[in-house]
Amino acid sequence: MYELKTQPTKISSRNFLDSIVDIKRKNDALRLFDIISELTDEEPIMWGSNIIGYGNIEYSNSTNKKYKWFKFGFSPRKNYISLYLTAYSDYIYQKAEKMNLKHGKGCVYIKDIDKVNISDLKDMILYTLEGE
Repeated sequence: MYELKTQPTKISSRNFLDSIVDIKRKNDALRLFDIISELTDEEPIMWGSNIIGYGNIEYSNSTNKKYKWFKFGFSPRKNYISLYLTAYSDYIYQKAEKMNLKHGKGCVYIKDIDKVNISDLKDMILYTLEGE
C-alpha cells in the first residue's frame, strides 16, 4: 500500500484548534468542530499538523495507488476552511453550488461559516461520513 506524507498523529485536535491565532478563523473552525461532533461518534484525528480527519477508508488516487485516508476532514487555512470530502460527487457539487461555495475536486472552501446554510453543510458531512 502506498504511504502518504500526511499521516495520523497523536496531536490533540482540540489543542490545535485552540492554538489558531486569527479569532474569526478559530471561531469558525470550533463551530465546524462542534457541528461534526453532533453528527458522528467518530474520533477526530489530526493528520499531519493541520488537518482534522474523521473515519478511515482505503482510498485510490488517480494513479490507482491505494492508501489509508480519512472519510471527512477539514483544515482551517489562512483565508478559508478547507473541507475534504472523499465521497465527492454530483450531490456534493450541487450542495456547494447552492451555498455559493468555491470547490475543487474533493474539496469545498468556506470563507465564513455564518454565511453557510448549516442544514446543507450537515447533509454534505453526513453524506461523506456515511460513504454514499
